[in-house]
Amino acid sequence: MHVEIKALPSHVQKVITKVKHSGRDIECVECDTVNPEYYGNDGSRGVFGIFDLNGNGQVHYGSWGGPNMFSSPAVDKFDHDVNLPDGKFALKGSNGNFNYIKLYANASTLAELCPQKDVDIELTNIEREVLWAHKGLKSAYRKEHYYKHKITAAQLELALDSLVGNGLIKRNKAGATSITTDGRNTLESVCHTF
Repeated sequence: MHVEIKALPSHVQKVITKVKHSGRDIECVECDTVNPEYYGNDGSRGVFGIFDLNGNGQVHYGSWGGPNMFSSPAVDKFDHDVNLPDGKFALKGSNGNFNYIKLYANASTLAELCPQKDVDIELTNIEREVLWAHKGLKSAYRKEHYYKHKITAAQLELALDSLVGNGLIKRNKAGATSITTDGRNTLESVCHTF
């Protein structure tokens, strides 16, 4: 499930900003344990932290480029999972060349942190393809995807209008389109058909 960062409590937003996540939403994963280990690569390093619901906790960083023989931060060499009790959540990901962060928490903590929104919209096959293309492809490659799937310009425009009307895709004044958080969540709940 993806949640807009501005919909999270302010102390959680501050923690997310502290680990340098700049996206407009964050993926929230429901789990009881999480492994902090992250193998960084060229130009990135692992990030991990466990926090309470007030935002108290500490961020741990791995080595740039991942584990090496000269330094061994805990994020680079953790060999066991960490329990996530009620009232605690973890942030795990990387920063550097490739920035991403995921929020991990058990079911009760996730229910407190993340506002639940029912996005139950029936999509046609064409709408599903258009939504998938917006999530998975850069705009320059979408046209080829639509051509391969025999989606005409008229069908594409109808699907885009429907998706914009349902709040799954947003369109700016210039006509450029991008997927919304609700669009990501809807796409996760339906199967992609080729």
